[in-house]
Amino acid sequence: MGAALTVEWLNASKGTAAYRRVLALRTELEVLRVELDKPFRGIEWETAERPTAKSAAHLRRMNEFTKRHNQLNVLLGKYSFKKALAYNLADRRWWLTDIANGPRGPQIEIENEFGVPSIRVTEAWVAAALASLAASRELSKVRLCDNCRARWLVSIRPTMDRFCSEECRKHFYTHSDAYRNGTGKRHNKKQACDAHQSMLFWPTHAPQSHHYGGGVTMTRRDFSTKRVS
Repeated sequence: MGAALTVEWLNASKGTAAYRRVLALRTELEVLRVELDKPFRGIEWETAERPTAKSAAHLRRMNEFTKRHNQLNVLLGKYSFKKALAYNLADRRWWLTDIANGPRGPQIEIENEFGVPSIRVTEAWVAAALASLAASRELSKVRLCDNCRARWLVSIRPTMDRFCSEECRKHFYTHSDAYRNGTGKRHNKKQACDAHQSMLFWPTHAPQSHHYGGGVTMTRRDFSTKRVS
């Protein structure tokens, strides 16, 4: 759910200052996640203040990571949240959630199948969702389309979930070098068999509007998103 709602917000918020802030945060999370996944070697010291020549480079890398990590926390610290109880009347249950204090930037509302708003997605909500995805090594679930590089999508299967639409998938393969020299045609035919799986929009029961103009409802499966500010 976090990746899907993040994608909805990113596609609805393009061109805004909030989008640029969140994009910068995602980029930094991606860089630091890759760096964190590389081994950090122990530091050997010649004296109490001087590392060995072999460890000097490792120490510089560790210090650089620490500096960037602290700067990342400064970015995250600009968002604050308060605890609140959400409820579901049908299931007769409560759950504890976080709500942004003083939300800024564009917001979208997620509506259920009855048209009742159930979640409001804000810049702070998306920032927290991206940080959570990065912490669980799932940041790659939120990615740009490999063809148009303009729309965001949810990628559960990295080798297949690469395109925001069937049109982008076809354009990518028919304009590739492999396709032009003939070796990619068989691959493209196989991909066509999985086209319904490769579509990165949420499955829909019927064709739905999904353009992101101000105030336009965008439906995914049995709920919709609406730009509210």
